[in-house]
Amino acid sequence: GESERDREEEEVEDVVGEILPTVGVGGEGNSSVDDDNTDNVSTTSMGDVSATSVGGVADDDNSTTSTLTAATTETESSKRKKQKAERKRRKKEKRAAKAAKKETLPLGEVVEICDYKGVKGAGRKVKWAKTGVERVYRWGFAGLFDLVHVVPSDDKTTVVKRYPKPSTPYHDAHRNGFGNKTKHHGVLKIKSCGVDRYFGVLELPDFGSGIHVSCKRDGNSLTIMEGSQLYGAGHTGWWSRFGAADFASGWSYTVEIVGSGSGDDLSYGMLRGKGAFDCELRGEDGEKLRLESEIHFESCRGTDTMLRLDQDRCASTIAVSSDGLSCWSTSSSCRGMVYATTGFTTGQAYWEVKVESGEPGGVFIGVSEKPGDDSMFTRWTGMGFVNFRATTHGGAERIYGCHYHPSDTVGVLLDCDAGRLSFFLDGMKYGEHVLQDLGVAFEGISPMGYAGEGGGGGGKGQGAPNGGEGGRRGTGGKSVLKALYPVIGLKNMSDRVTLTPKSVKTIGTQEHPTDACDDVLRSVQVMESVVRRKALPKWLSNLGAMEHSRWRSGRWVDTVTRGNIAIRVSTDHVDVIEACANLGLKTVLLVGDVVKLKRVNGRLLELSEEALIVGAFNGTLWYRLISQKGEGGSLVEGGGRTWCFYAADCIQGGFEVVRRVDSRTENLELPLTKEFGPGRLKVIYGPGAVVRTDVEIDLDESINIGSLETAEYTFLERRVNSCNIMRYLVQVKVGGEEEAKEDRGGGDGDGDGDGDGDGDG
Repeated sequence: GESERDREEEEVEDVVGEILPTVGVGGEGNSSVDDDNTDNVSTTSMGDVSATSVGGVADDDNSTTSTLTAATTETESSKRKKQKAERKRRKKEKRAAKAAKKETLPLGEVVEICDYKGVKGAGRKVKWAKTGVERVYRWGFAGLFDLVHVVPSDDKTTVVKRYPKPSTPYHDAHRNGFGNKTKHHGVLKIKSCGVDRYFGVLELPDFGSGIHVSCKRDGNSLTIMEGSQLYGAGHTGWWSRFGAADFASGWSYTVEIVGSGSGDDLSYGMLRGKGAFDCELRGEDGEKLRLESEIHFESCRGTDTMLRLDQDRCASTIAVSSDGLSCWSTSSSCRGMVYATTGFTTGQAYWEVKVESGEPGGVFIGVSEKPGDDSMFTRWTGMGFVNFRATTHGGAERIYGCHYHPSDTVGVLLDCDAGRLSFFLDGMKYGEHVLQDLGVAFEGISPMGYAGEGGGGGGKGQGAPNGGEGGRRGTGGKSVLKALYPVIGLKNMSDRVTLTPKSVKTIGTQEHPTDACDDVLRSVQVMESVVRRKALPKWLSNLGAMEHSRWRSGRWVDTVTRGNIAIRVSTDHVDVIEACANLGLKTVLLVGDVVKLKRVNGRLLELSEEALIVGAFNGTLWYRLISQKGEGGSLVEGGGRTWCFYAADCIQGGFEVVRRVDSRTENLELPLTKEFGPGRLKVIYGPGAVVRTDVEIDLDESINIGSLETAEYTFLERRVNSCNIMRYLVQVKVGGEEEAKEDRGGGDGDGDGDGDGDGDG
């Protein structure tokens, strides 16, 4: 570029130098005089500048003039030559000065790839050409580079090519969200294995992973240490959590137990604290970067649902209760959606949603991937079941199942391993209680991705629409996580639904092709041991011993629940009595007892049903219907499957004991846990608190008998009804006599029962 500019300057200077010294007198245009003319003058005009030459002379005066003109012309010519020579000299000096300024580049040669502050391969030893000095520089350490890789010119004065800096783990981590503040929901399941020691599983749906954890309690604090990965992708998707693509064990948390029960009981209260982890990435000082996190676990027993609605992932037209169990529409301007806090990638999950109110076509129940932005909350995305007998996905609707109405309960079964989504209906038809399996609604929706393209069954072959089309594509065998989250969609004003505590989930199996290879290798190992008469593998011996021990104890029973999920319930008396206490029962039930059900999902049954107690699982009581007769005189569809009680079913004549396996339990009375009372109640709402005769408020049998004035009262019990509204049993005077009646609390929808809408109780 400089050479080109120099040439242009020289050309301009030459032209100007030739023109300016020859400025004479002349006019515009061109004129000529014949050679025969005495003056014999020829003039050429160049704009305002004219050059004039004079020929022969005619007389003495003209001769004198000609002599002077010739002398002047000769003098100007020599002057122009001198000026031109001077210009050339100056140009030569200028070029020489520029050349003198151009020095060779500070180039060096990499003589060794070495470590830098303990990081292998993060340094380069360079020998500089001018000084011969060798020194170590950063090359990717902490994402920083002290050198530039170039190709110089032959004279070593200019750069011919500059190479880009290579990508480092720091750049990869930053591109994948490392260092940004993120929020992840998880499920922590722990079990006691000694004095102040626990073990269990931490499920992280956002990563599609389950992690083995060990815990140690010290007074009112609990230390949680993450161990090995139990399932999930171990070599991809962990950037935001570990600063690397691979999973790493070692996260530790120290949490304080807030509001816990006495002794070793962790069934109540919350766990709050902080966690820390030293990742492999290092800072400029050479020390490993420490990741810090704030932890908040809410204690959840079997009588609580495993799901909560996320107030941060919710349309502005939907309100969510403070406990995250209920939601209702506040506007009819759009099809709003709200997501659950917990998603699923493996195993089977079943949960139920009670429809309290909803116009046809206004309620959507299903699953969806995690939303990318807030615009996803104002339309129904994912796959779901609408309350006008149709499924919807990607804007396409298809006739499916049957209508569901207010007071009905819709069950959702997500089978991640098989890649299928199914729905169930627990409701009333023609005055009869029905349990209906509506069949597979969507298939080919494996969250792990590979089951959709030959890596697994993918749920195909059921005749249902393929949920993988139009958004959920396969990944060609790659383990790309696509967690599916339960969602609720509401369209019309005052549509309202509630998550019931009846839910169950299995960890499941990750049907990855590598797992199949592991199974083959284990089978070959066992066959080789048998053929060669060697000792069986240790893992097989331990597994057999464990199963034999369970069988001999007679404590465990395998059964199939609603949704076709297999579970193993405990028949141990201690576990069953504990489950009864968790439900707030005042009487003891044992395995084999028969009870008559009069209330299901908050609804009073016209025809009572008989159920057999089968055991305890996850802290709650499970039963199997043995008498649920319809018009045909036989069990209605789904009646023979095992299912569970929850607190709203077990109060105010919800059931009656028909037969006991041990008559001694008839006189045993269980005390109420602190969750159910008694306690003090303060009414702060001006008009007072409504008092009704039943724990449910939407039944014909529930009669309004007055209200409580703003004051403090002592309540005998407190219960959450099927609509997730806290109710209090209080003593009121009717006609001069005291009667125990239900006070309606929590009408504000926050579930705390104080009527102020703040959720603080």
